[in-house]
Amino acid sequence: MKKESVVLFLKELMDDKIETVNFEIAQLMSSRDSDTKSSAGDKHETSRAMAQIEIENAQHQLSRFLGMREELDKIDQSKVSISIQHGNLVETNKGFFFFGIGLGKIEMNQEILFAVSLASPIGQVFKSKKVGDEFEFNGNSYSVEHID
Repeated sequence: MKKESVVLFLKELMDDKIETVNFEIAQLMSSRDSDTKSSAGDKHETSRAMAQIEIENAQHQLSRFLGMREELDKIDQSKVSISIQHGNLVETNKGFFFFGIGLGKIEMNQEILFAVSLASPIGQVFKSKKVGDEFEFNGNSYSVEHID
């Protein structure tokens, strides 16, 4: 697994999520705006208010995905580092970790990848570790095998 392919995969994943949420927002707005007022006025207003809450939740999710996509664009893929920093792909005895955006466990090319932020608890433990370093987190022993 190479950092360039991971970043490209994550960018495409974020683009898909952004497209899906944009479509969802458009559908919700259309539904809200076409909701005709019935004789049960309170029911109509409640329905519109619920739709508005769903729209706001989707917009919040969209904002989060756009921020992650922007964060991926900032990663210098050519940067080589000897210790774990933002933007590194790290191979450990427990699998691959990408330290850039917090998405959690992802399957990429039939391999498991953990996309985590350096600000997360596990990110803080990994931060500044070097190849050969061994440490524990939540009862699991890790050893850093490669940093890309």
